[in-house]
Amino acid sequence: MFLGERLHGLQWLALPLALVGFVVLLAPWNLRGTRSTVLAIAAGLTWAASAVLVKAMQRRHDVDLLSFTAWQLLFGSALLAVIAALTWTKAPTWSLQLLWALGYVVLLGNAIGWLLWVFVLRSLGAGEAGIGTLAIPVVGLIAAGIQFGERPSLIDAAGMIVILIALAMITVNDVVRGRRAAQEPHTHPSPKPRSSRMP
Repeated sequence: MFLGERLHGLQWLALPLALVGFVVLLAPWNLRGTRSTVLAIAAGLTWAASAVLVKAMQRRHDVDLLSFTAWQLLFGSALLAVIAALTWTKAPTWSLQLLWALGYVVLLGNAIGWLLWVFVLRSLGAGEAGIGTLAIPVVGLIAAGIQFGERPSLIDAAGMIVILIALAMITVNDVVRGRRAAQEPHTHPSPKPRSSRMP
């Protein structure tokens, strides 16, 4: 809405379908605790706002992805360091596992993850990229099954399937639109004849 983007074709069906699948996975009827729910909603709103701001910035300026990612991570980590300093109770116990976890979170989860996210926002519309992030809980459930042996319930499996169907519809829609755009004849206006009058 803020960027003037419009849904096209199968996106009109994929968006509500993905929303249904997400609600099924979230299971708001089984939420425990108001504080965690409010924080999760606030995180989603700030994520959406950041996507809109990044997309608007990319439209107005030629943004270097690596530089932009580095600066925003620097400012964000500085704020987190201040919050940690004000709220910590004891110093961390340093271990090899903690170093591996920090390396994964800092490099893969944040630095590379944000760089790829900004690249996706440059390549796709904010709406398409946002719908694509609904694959995150699906990947999370699959990873939990592989690493911890957890098995999704029938309701969770149904939500995952619905989200994957919606993502497939968006992919098909984009492929079809891309092929149509490639097949359209490119008309170039003929150059205007130069005047033959001599000065």
